[in-house]
Amino acid sequence: MKFSHQWQRSLALCCLFVFTIQMSLGGLISTINFAAAETEITTGLVVETTACTESSLPTDPNCLALCGDGVKNGFEECDGTDGVGTNQTCLANCTLSTLPFCGDNNLDTGEECDDGDDSNNNGCKTDCTNNVCGDHAKWNGVETCDDGNLTAGDGCSAVCQVEHFCGDSVVDSNEECDDGNLADGDGCSAVCQIEPTPTCGDNIKNGTEECDDGDSSNNNSCKTDCTNNVCGDHAKWNGVETC
Repeated sequence: MKFSHQWQRSLALCCLFVFTIQMSLGGLISTINFAAAETEITTGLVVETTACTESSLPTDPNCLALCGDGVKNGFEECDGTDGVGTNQTCLANCTLSTLPFCGDNNLDTGEECDDGDDSNNNGCKTDCTNNVCGDHAKWNGVETCDDGNLTAGDGCSAVCQVEHFCGDSVVDSNEECDDGNLADGDGCSAVCQIEPTPTCGDNIKNGTEECDDGDSSNNNSCKTDCTNNVCGDHAKWNGVETC
């Protein structure tokens, strides 16, 4: 079938008009759909501050991130408990905030101290309490011991200073010697004083001596050679022997 030139021109204009209407309607529908989608997103608790475009809406996760949905995505630092670490909390705008804790080097409510380290040998312990005598934590440079009590006489005094005593193998200012025991006759007495070299006649029975009365008489029970006076030894024991 053949159409006249004018008819063909009219038909072409008609098709162009219809195509223009379709394109306009399509754009309008697309715009309406995009606007609806964007409006739906912005009705959440908080919306990511990023521009959503018609082309990015179906694929850009930032356009679909809703703060408050419990899922960390997009530019959120956290959402609910998702993305929250130790000593942290998630704020209403899905950003992280650090909570106060013992060891953060800040003095918080309920803490006696907080020096931010992990040592118990200074003025502040790791539980954020002050180091005191009797807490079983030796404060270097202040305490020389800390046995966990305030009892004196057990080696660590009530003010957490090391106590020395006779028999501890440490010679203190009031001791002449300390051989680690409390025995007499071994050169260092039971009161940590130097003993003279054991000799017969020093009034101390030492070694192989049978006796030692410290005198110079053979007419008693102990002779001058530190042996016992017996009958037949040619030493008359006055009051006991008559010859």
